[in-house]
Amino acid sequence: MDKSRDYFAYGLRIRSSVALPFRAAPAPEGESRAVADVRVSVGATPPRLANPTVKRRLQEVAWEAAPGAFLIRVDNKARCLVTDGCSILVEPLSVDERKTGAFLVRSPFVALLQQRGLATLDAGAVKAEAGAALFAGSEGAGESALLGALVELGCTLLSDGFTCVEANADGRFLALPASTCRRLPAARLCTEPTAVRALYVLKAHSGADIEIRPVSRPRAREALLMHTYRPRFLHGLGRQSAHFFIAAGMAAQVPVFQVRRPASSFQLQALAERIAEHLESEAAAHPPPFPSDGAKETGLGESTPEAAVPGYRKVVGALGGPGGLFERAEAVLRRRLAADPNDAEALLRLGDLFRGEGRLDAALDAYRRALELRPVYPKASWLCAVLGGADLPDAPPTPDAWPAPFVRVRNFLPADEHR
Repeated sequence: MDKSRDYFAYGLRIRSSVALPFRAAPAPEGESRAVADVRVSVGATPPRLANPTVKRRLQEVAWEAAPGAFLIRVDNKARCLVTDGCSILVEPLSVDERKTGAFLVRSPFVALLQQRGLATLDAGAVKAEAGAALFAGSEGAGESALLGALVELGCTLLSDGFTCVEANADGRFLALPASTCRRLPAARLCTEPTAVRALYVLKAHSGADIEIRPVSRPRAREALLMHTYRPRFLHGLGRQSAHFFIAAGMAAQVPVFQVRRPASSFQLQALAERIAEHLESEAAAHPPPFPSDGAKETGLGESTPEAAVPGYRKVVGALGGPGGLFERAEAVLRRRLAADPNDAEALLRLGDLFRGEGRLDAALDAYRRALELRPVYPKASWLCAVLGGADLPDAPPTPDAWPAPFVRVRNFLPADEHR
Protein backbone atom coordinates (compact mmCIF):
# COMPACT_ATOMS: atom_id res chain seq x y z
CA MET A 1 0.00 0.00 0.00
CA ASP A 2 1.29 3.41 -0.98
CA LYS A 3 1.68 5.48 2.18
CA SER A 4 3.10 8.53 0.48
CA ARG A 5 1.61 11.95 1.06
CA ASP A 6 1.26 14.97 -1.18
CA TYR A 7 2.61 18.39 -0.30
CA PHE A 8 2.48 21.71 -2.12
CA ALA A 9 5.57 23.91 -1.91
CA TYR A 10 7.52 26.12 -4.33
CA GLY A 11 4.63 25.81 -6.80
CA LEU A 12 5.22 22.03 -7.02
CA ARG A 13 3.22 18.97 -6.06
CA ILE A 14 5.62 16.87 -3.98
CA ARG A 15 4.77 13.21 -3.38
CA SER A 16 6.85 11.90 -0.51
CA SER A 17 7.10 8.63 1.39
CA VAL A 18 8.94 10.57 4.12
CA ALA A 19 7.04 12.99 6.35
CA LEU A 20 8.11 16.52 5.44
CA PRO A 21 7.62 19.62 7.61
CA PHE A 22 5.56 21.28 4.86
CA ARG A 23 1.80 21.47 5.30
CA ALA A 24 0.26 18.31 3.85
CA ALA A 25 -2.08 18.68 0.86
CA PRO A 26 -5.42 16.82 0.97
CA ALA A 27 -5.46 13.57 -0.97
CA PRO A 28 -7.29 13.72 -4.32
CA GLU A 29 -10.72 12.11 -4.38
CA GLY A 30 -11.12 8.71 -5.98
CA GLU A 31 -8.36 6.36 -7.09
CA SER A 32 -6.64 8.66 -9.54
CA ARG A 33 -4.02 11.06 -8.26
CA ALA A 34 -2.58 14.03 -10.05
CA VAL A 35 0.90 13.55 -11.47
CA ALA A 36 3.57 14.68 -9.02
CA ASP A 37 6.23 17.19 -10.03
CA VAL A 38 8.68 15.79 -7.47
CA ARG A 39 8.92 12.36 -5.91
CA VAL A 40 10.68 11.68 -2.61
CA SER A 41 11.35 8.02 -1.92
CA VAL A 42 13.41 5.86 0.44
CA GLY A 43 16.09 3.54 -0.85
CA ALA A 44 19.78 2.78 -1.15
CA THR A 45 21.89 5.64 -2.48
CA PRO A 46 25.30 5.42 -4.17
CA PRO A 47 28.30 6.26 -1.97
CA ARG A 48 29.58 8.74 -4.58
CA LEU A 49 28.85 10.22 -8.01
CA ALA A 50 30.67 8.86 -11.06
CA ASN A 51 32.09 12.16 -12.33
CA PRO A 52 31.40 14.99 -9.88
CA THR A 53 32.19 18.54 -10.95
CA VAL A 54 32.55 19.78 -7.37
CA LYS A 55 33.15 17.99 -4.06
CA ARG A 56 32.98 19.63 -0.64
CA ARG A 57 33.06 18.59 3.00
CA LEU A 58 32.37 20.81 6.01
CA GLN A 59 32.40 19.13 9.39
CA GLU A 60 29.65 16.46 9.31
CA VAL A 61 28.28 17.42 5.88
CA ALA A 62 29.78 16.13 2.61
CA TRP A 63 28.34 16.75 -0.83
CA GLU A 64 29.26 16.43 -4.48
CA ALA A 65 27.51 17.68 -7.61
CA ALA A 66 27.45 17.28 -11.38
CA PRO A 67 24.95 18.51 -13.98
CA GLY A 68 21.68 16.75 -13.19
CA ALA A 69 22.93 15.00 -10.04
CA PHE A 70 23.58 16.01 -6.43
CA LEU A 71 24.65 13.71 -3.60
CA ILE A 72 24.80 14.81 0.03
CA ARG A 73 25.48 13.01 3.30
CA VAL A 74 25.01 14.29 6.81
CA ASP A 75 26.66 12.00 9.33
CA ASN A 76 24.19 10.09 11.52
CA LYS A 77 21.18 11.57 9.66
CA ALA A 78 20.84 10.62 6.00
CA ARG A 79 22.42 10.32 2.58
CA CYS A 80 20.44 11.73 -0.31
CA LEU A 81 20.60 11.69 -4.14
CA VAL A 82 18.83 14.46 -6.06
CA THR A 83 18.43 14.01 -9.83
CA ASP A 84 17.08 16.08 -12.72
CA GLY A 85 14.99 18.42 -10.58
CA CYS A 86 12.26 15.82 -10.09
CA SER A 87 13.53 13.02 -7.86
CA ILE A 88 14.95 12.74 -4.33
CA LEU A 89 16.14 9.36 -3.11
CA VAL A 90 16.98 9.30 0.58
CA GLU A 91 18.72 6.65 2.65
CA PRO A 92 17.96 7.39 6.33
CA LEU A 93 20.84 6.90 8.73
CA SER A 94 18.68 7.78 11.74
CA VAL A 95 15.52 6.15 13.10
CA ASP A 96 14.03 9.57 13.77
CA GLU A 97 11.94 10.36 10.66
CA ARG A 98 11.50 13.96 11.77
CA LYS A 99 15.24 14.53 11.48
CA THR A 100 15.20 13.02 7.99
CA GLY A 101 12.34 15.28 6.87
CA ALA A 102 14.00 18.37 8.33
CA PHE A 103 17.22 17.44 6.53
CA LEU A 104 15.45 17.03 3.16
CA VAL A 105 13.79 20.45 3.04
CA ARG A 106 17.12 22.25 3.25
CA SER A 107 20.08 21.37 1.03
CA PRO A 108 18.46 18.55 -0.99
CA PHE A 109 15.47 20.71 -1.92
CA VAL A 110 17.74 23.67 -2.66
CA ALA A 111 19.70 21.51 -5.11
CA LEU A 112 16.46 20.24 -6.68
CA LEU A 113 15.13 23.77 -7.19
CA GLN A 114 18.44 24.90 -8.68
CA GLN A 115 18.33 21.90 -11.05
CA ARG A 116 14.94 23.20 -12.22
CA GLY A 117 16.50 26.58 -13.11
CA LEU A 118 14.99 28.46 -10.16
CA ALA A 119 16.84 31.01 -8.04
CA THR A 120 17.33 30.36 -4.33
CA LEU A 121 17.87 33.47 -2.24
CA ASP A 122 19.06 33.63 1.36
CA ALA A 123 16.07 35.72 2.38
CA GLY A 124 12.70 35.40 4.06
CA ALA A 125 9.58 36.79 2.44
CA VAL A 126 6.10 38.06 3.28
CA LYS A 127 3.16 38.98 1.10
CA ALA A 128 1.76 42.46 1.60
CA GLU A 129 -0.99 44.19 -0.33
CA ALA A 130 1.61 45.61 -2.73
CA GLY A 131 3.20 42.20 -3.41
CA ALA A 132 6.05 40.12 -2.02
CA ALA A 133 8.75 41.77 0.08
CA LEU A 134 12.02 39.88 0.59
CA PHE A 135 14.35 40.44 3.55
CA ALA A 136 18.03 39.51 3.56
CA GLY A 137 20.98 40.28 5.77
CA SER A 138 24.00 38.85 7.50
CA GLU A 139 23.56 36.38 10.35
CA GLY A 140 21.96 38.08 13.33
CA ALA A 141 20.52 40.95 11.29
CA GLY A 142 17.02 40.07 12.53
CA GLU A 143 15.18 38.90 9.40
CA SER A 144 13.26 36.15 11.23
CA ALA A 145 12.04 38.47 13.98
CA LEU A 146 11.10 41.08 11.39
CA LEU A 147 9.08 38.53 9.39
CA GLY A 148 7.10 37.68 12.51
CA ALA A 149 6.46 41.33 13.29
CA LEU A 150 5.24 41.99 9.74
CA VAL A 151 2.87 39.02 9.95
CA GLU A 152 1.47 40.54 13.15
CA LEU A 153 0.85 43.74 11.17
CA GLY A 154 -1.30 41.85 8.66
CA CYS A 155 1.13 40.37 6.10
CA THR A 156 1.11 36.66 5.28
CA LEU A 157 4.25 34.55 5.45
CA LEU A 158 5.64 33.39 2.10
CA SER A 159 8.88 31.71 3.16
CA ASP A 160 10.92 31.66 6.32
CA GLY A 161 14.09 29.69 5.51
CA PHE A 162 15.13 30.70 2.02
CA THR A 163 13.06 32.12 -0.83
CA CYS A 164 12.74 30.50 -4.23
CA VAL A 165 12.14 32.85 -7.18
CA GLU A 166 11.16 32.03 -10.76
CA ALA A 167 11.00 34.19 -13.87
CA ASN A 168 7.43 33.93 -15.10
CA ALA A 169 6.30 33.73 -18.74
CA ASP A 170 5.10 37.35 -18.73
CA GLY A 171 8.36 38.75 -17.37
CA ARG A 172 7.54 38.97 -13.68
CA PHE A 173 9.65 37.50 -10.90
CA LEU A 174 7.55 35.40 -8.55
CA ALA A 175 8.38 34.34 -5.00
CA LEU A 176 7.19 30.75 -4.57
CA PRO A 177 5.52 29.95 -1.24
CA ALA A 178 6.98 27.35 1.12
CA SER A 179 6.96 27.49 4.89
CA THR A 180 7.83 25.03 7.63
CA CYS A 181 6.46 27.36 10.31
CA ARG A 182 4.05 25.45 12.58
CA ARG A 183 3.18 28.18 15.03
CA LEU A 184 1.16 30.26 12.57
CA PRO A 185 -2.44 29.45 11.61
CA ALA A 186 -3.15 28.63 7.96
CA ALA A 187 -4.73 32.05 7.41
CA ARG A 188 -1.34 33.69 8.10
CA LEU A 189 0.47 31.64 5.44
CA CYS A 190 0.56 32.62 1.77
CA THR A 191 -0.10 29.72 -0.62
CA GLU A 192 0.09 31.49 -4.01
CA PRO A 193 3.16 32.59 -6.03
CA THR A 194 3.47 36.36 -5.62
CA ALA A 195 5.22 38.99 -7.73
CA VAL A 196 8.32 40.33 -5.97
CA ARG A 197 7.80 44.01 -5.15
CA ALA A 198 10.97 44.86 -3.20
CA LEU A 199 14.07 43.46 -1.54
CA TYR A 200 15.28 44.91 1.76
CA VAL A 201 18.82 44.24 2.98
CA LEU A 202 19.09 44.65 6.75
CA LYS A 203 22.18 46.10 8.39
CA ALA A 204 22.96 47.52 11.84
CA HIS A 205 24.69 50.91 12.18
CA SER A 206 25.96 53.14 14.96
CA GLY A 207 23.27 55.81 14.49
CA ALA A 208 20.06 56.20 16.46
CA ASP A 209 17.57 56.26 13.57
CA ILE A 210 16.10 53.76 11.15
CA GLU A 211 17.19 54.58 7.62
CA ILE A 212 15.91 53.14 4.32
CA ARG A 213 17.99 53.97 1.26
CA PRO A 214 17.60 52.85 -2.37
CA VAL A 215 20.43 50.82 -3.87
CA SER A 216 21.78 51.43 -7.40
CA ARG A 217 21.18 48.79 -10.04
CA PRO A 218 24.78 47.42 -10.10
CA ARG A 219 24.79 47.18 -6.31
CA ALA A 220 21.33 45.62 -6.41
CA ARG A 221 22.66 42.86 -8.64
CA GLU A 222 25.62 42.40 -6.29
CA ALA A 223 23.25 42.18 -3.32
CA LEU A 224 21.13 39.51 -5.01
CA LEU A 225 24.19 37.45 -5.92
CA MET A 226 25.71 37.93 -2.46
CA HIS A 227 22.52 36.65 -0.82
CA THR A 228 22.26 33.52 -2.93
CA TYR A 229 21.38 30.47 -0.85
CA ARG A 230 23.88 27.60 -1.32
CA PRO A 231 25.78 29.34 -4.16
CA ARG A 232 28.44 26.63 -4.41
CA PHE A 233 25.80 24.11 -5.46
CA LEU A 234 25.21 26.16 -8.62
CA HIS A 235 28.74 25.65 -9.92
CA GLY A 236 28.63 21.89 -9.47
CA LEU A 237 25.18 21.62 -11.04
CA GLY A 238 26.12 23.87 -13.97
CA ARG A 239 23.28 26.28 -13.19
CA GLN A 240 25.20 29.54 -12.63
CA SER A 241 23.85 31.17 -15.79
CA ALA A 242 20.21 30.43 -14.93
CA HIS A 243 20.65 31.94 -11.49
CA PHE A 244 22.53 34.98 -12.82
CA PHE A 245 19.78 35.58 -15.40
CA ILE A 246 17.14 35.79 -12.67
CA ALA A 247 19.35 37.91 -10.38
CA ALA A 248 20.19 40.37 -13.16
CA GLY A 249 16.56 40.56 -14.24
CA MET A 250 15.37 41.17 -10.70
CA ALA A 251 17.98 43.91 -10.22
CA ALA A 252 16.63 45.67 -13.31
CA GLN A 253 12.97 45.34 -12.33
CA VAL A 254 12.72 45.05 -8.53
CA PRO A 255 13.83 47.96 -6.30
CA VAL A 256 16.40 47.04 -3.66
CA PHE A 257 16.75 49.02 -0.43
CA GLN A 258 19.29 49.00 2.38
CA VAL A 259 17.70 49.18 5.81
CA ARG A 260 20.00 50.54 8.51
CA ARG A 261 18.82 50.06 12.08
CA PRO A 262 20.47 51.10 15.34
CA ALA A 263 22.89 48.47 16.57
CA SER A 264 22.28 49.46 20.18
CA SER A 265 18.53 48.65 20.10
CA PHE A 266 16.53 46.54 17.66
CA GLN A 267 13.29 48.59 17.82
CA LEU A 268 11.47 45.66 16.17
CA GLN A 269 7.95 47.11 16.20
CA ALA A 270 9.11 50.49 14.90
CA LEU A 271 11.20 48.79 12.21
CA ALA A 272 8.27 46.64 11.03
CA GLU A 273 5.91 49.63 10.92
CA ARG A 274 8.45 51.72 9.05
CA ILE A 275 9.02 49.03 6.41
CA ALA A 276 5.28 48.38 6.00
CA GLU A 277 4.72 52.11 5.49
CA HIS A 278 7.66 52.34 3.08
CA LEU A 279 6.43 49.40 1.01
CA GLU A 280 2.96 50.92 0.75
CA SER A 281 4.29 54.35 -0.25
CA GLU A 282 6.63 52.83 -2.85
CA ALA A 283 3.74 50.87 -4.36
CA ALA A 284 1.65 54.03 -4.59
CA ALA A 285 4.45 56.12 -6.09
CA HIS A 286 5.76 53.44 -8.48
CA PRO A 287 3.05 51.00 -9.62
CA PRO A 288 4.45 47.62 -10.69
CA PRO A 289 5.22 47.46 -14.42
CA PHE A 290 3.73 44.01 -14.77
CA PRO A 291 0.01 43.26 -14.28
CA SER A 292 -1.12 40.90 -11.56
CA ASP A 293 -4.71 40.50 -12.72
CA GLY A 294 -6.80 41.28 -15.74
CA ALA A 295 -3.95 41.26 -18.24
CA LYS A 296 -4.73 40.74 -21.88
CA GLU A 297 -4.78 37.01 -22.40
CA THR A 298 -3.57 35.02 -25.38
CA GLY A 299 -4.98 31.76 -26.65
CA LEU A 300 -2.68 29.91 -24.24
CA GLY A 301 -3.67 31.96 -21.23
CA GLU A 302 -0.42 33.91 -21.01
CA SER A 303 -0.17 37.69 -20.86
CA THR A 304 0.98 39.31 -24.06
CA PRO A 305 4.18 41.38 -23.83
CA GLU A 306 2.46 44.52 -25.11
CA ALA A 307 0.18 44.36 -22.06
CA ALA A 308 2.97 43.38 -19.69
CA VAL A 309 6.11 45.21 -20.74
CA PRO A 310 6.24 48.98 -21.13
CA GLY A 311 7.76 49.88 -24.50
CA TYR A 312 7.23 46.40 -25.95
CA ARG A 313 5.91 47.74 -29.26
CA LYS A 314 8.79 50.23 -29.41
CA VAL A 315 11.33 47.43 -28.98
CA VAL A 316 9.64 45.17 -31.54
CA GLY A 317 9.33 48.11 -33.93
CA ALA A 318 13.06 48.76 -33.69
CA LEU A 319 13.76 45.13 -34.67
CA GLY A 320 11.08 44.33 -37.24
CA GLY A 321 8.99 46.32 -39.67
CA PRO A 322 10.10 48.80 -42.33
CA GLY A 323 13.54 50.20 -41.55
CA GLY A 324 13.97 47.91 -38.54
CA LEU A 325 17.16 46.13 -37.54
CA PHE A 326 16.10 42.83 -39.13
CA GLU A 327 15.36 44.50 -42.46
CA ARG A 328 18.67 46.36 -42.49
CA ALA A 329 20.62 43.21 -41.59
CA GLU A 330 18.87 41.26 -44.35
CA ALA A 331 19.77 43.99 -46.87
CA VAL A 332 23.46 43.75 -45.90
CA LEU A 333 23.48 39.95 -46.28
CA ARG A 334 21.67 40.06 -49.61
CA ARG A 335 24.27 42.54 -50.92
CA ARG A 336 27.00 40.07 -49.90
CA LEU A 337 25.19 37.28 -51.76
CA ALA A 338 24.68 39.47 -54.84
CA ALA A 339 28.44 40.02 -54.92
CA ASP A 340 29.18 36.33 -54.24
CA PRO A 341 26.30 33.83 -54.60
CA ASN A 342 28.58 31.09 -53.19
CA ASP A 343 29.07 32.85 -49.82
CA ALA A 344 27.93 30.00 -47.54
CA GLU A 345 28.64 32.00 -44.38
CA ALA A 346 26.28 34.78 -45.52
CA LEU A 347 23.58 32.17 -46.20
CA LEU A 348 24.06 30.71 -42.73
CA ARG A 349 23.71 34.14 -41.15
CA LEU A 350 20.66 34.87 -43.30
CA GLY A 351 19.11 31.64 -42.03
CA ASP A 352 19.83 32.73 -38.43
CA LEU A 353 18.18 36.06 -39.17
CA PHE A 354 15.06 34.40 -40.60
CA ARG A 355 14.96 32.05 -37.62
CA GLY A 356 15.06 35.05 -35.27
CA GLU A 357 12.12 36.59 -37.13
CA GLY A 358 10.15 33.34 -36.97
CA ARG A 359 10.32 32.79 -40.77
CA LEU A 360 11.25 29.13 -40.36
CA ASP A 361 10.57 28.02 -43.97
CA ALA A 362 12.85 30.76 -45.29
CA ALA A 363 15.46 29.84 -42.66
CA LEU A 364 15.39 26.17 -43.70
CA ASP A 365 15.81 27.14 -47.36
CA ALA A 366 18.86 29.32 -46.51
CA TYR A 367 20.47 26.53 -44.44
CA ARG A 368 19.91 24.00 -47.25
CA ARG A 369 21.51 26.33 -49.81
CA ALA A 370 24.50 26.83 -47.48
CA LEU A 371 24.81 23.05 -47.14
CA GLU A 372 24.75 22.57 -50.91
CA LEU A 373 27.67 24.97 -51.24
CA ARG A 374 29.59 23.43 -48.35
CA PRO A 375 28.59 19.77 -47.82
CA VAL A 376 30.65 19.50 -44.62
CA TYR A 377 29.04 22.28 -42.63
CA PRO A 378 28.11 20.95 -39.16
CA LYS A 379 25.96 23.84 -37.98
CA ALA A 380 24.02 24.01 -41.24
CA SER A 381 23.49 20.21 -41.13
CA TRP A 382 22.22 20.43 -37.58
CA LEU A 383 19.81 23.29 -38.29
CA CYS A 384 18.47 21.64 -41.44
CA ALA A 385 17.68 18.55 -39.38
CA VAL A 386 16.09 20.59 -36.58
CA LEU A 387 13.83 22.60 -38.89
CA GLY A 388 13.19 19.83 -41.42
CA GLY A 389 12.26 17.15 -38.91
CA ALA A 390 15.06 14.79 -39.97
CA ASP A 391 17.25 12.64 -37.72
CA LEU A 392 19.81 14.79 -35.96
CA PRO A 393 23.46 14.33 -36.91
CA ASP A 394 26.05 14.05 -34.20
CA ALA A 395 27.08 17.50 -33.02
CA PRO A 396 30.89 17.72 -33.04
CA PRO A 397 32.72 19.16 -30.03
CA THR A 398 32.49 22.92 -30.28
CA PRO A 399 32.49 25.91 -27.95
CA ASP A 400 29.41 27.26 -29.77
CA ALA A 401 25.94 26.83 -28.30
CA TRP A 402 24.13 24.37 -30.58
CA PRO A 403 20.40 24.95 -31.10
CA ALA A 404 18.24 22.47 -29.20
CA PRO A 405 16.27 19.97 -31.33
CA PHE A 406 13.14 20.87 -29.35
CA VAL A 407 12.48 24.47 -28.42
CA ARG A 408 9.65 25.77 -26.24
CA VAL A 409 8.27 28.88 -27.88
CA ARG A 410 6.27 31.36 -25.82
CA ASN A 411 3.08 32.63 -27.40
CA PHE A 412 3.71 36.31 -28.11
CA LEU A 413 0.69 36.65 -30.40
CA PRO A 414 -2.97 37.42 -29.73
CA ALA A 415 -5.35 34.46 -29.99
CA ASP A 416 -6.52 35.23 -33.54
CA GLU A 417 -2.91 35.14 -34.79
CA HIS A 418 -1.80 32.14 -32.80
CA ARG A 419 -1.75 29.83 -35.85
